[in-house]
Amino acid sequence: MPKALKPAETNNEKKYRVLIVNDELFVLDWFESIFEPYFEVERAENGLQAVHIVSNKPRNYFDLIVLDINMPIMGGLEACERIYQYLS
Repeated sequence: MPKALKPAETNNEKKYRVLIVNDELFVLDWFESIFEPYFEVERAENGLQAVHIVSNKPRNYFDLIVLDINMPIMGGLEACERIYQYLS
């Protein structure tokens, strides 16, 4: 396994942070089960929640944000634009 994908607990490296955003709970569960050994995982069920989560954390807190495009309340594209504006 490449060094970058080894779980952080076993090699004393920084554990990367990922935000997963999807309105389907089974998709959130699936992504979380895959990423959790390697990342600190946070979840949101729509884009508006994602924007609030990101804006309440320090800048550059998340190393990766995975956004679904089509979600209720706020879709992934609008959330991406707002997050980008906040981080710029």
